[in-house]
Amino acid sequence: MAQSTSEDLLALYDNAPLNTRYWAIFILMSAVFVFDFLTSWSSATCSLQ
Repeated sequence: MAQSTSEDLLALYDNAPLNTRYWAIFILMSAVFVFDFLTSWSSATCSLQ
């Protein structure tokens, strides 16, 4: 069995194409982070008033 080094595994991920699944997950996670930021920001400003 061939030994894989960490550099080989990193190169495997670096050379992988960014397909539709990647962009769908990226958009979904970005929307969740923005929504979480806005809700935490709005609750913080409401508690200051």
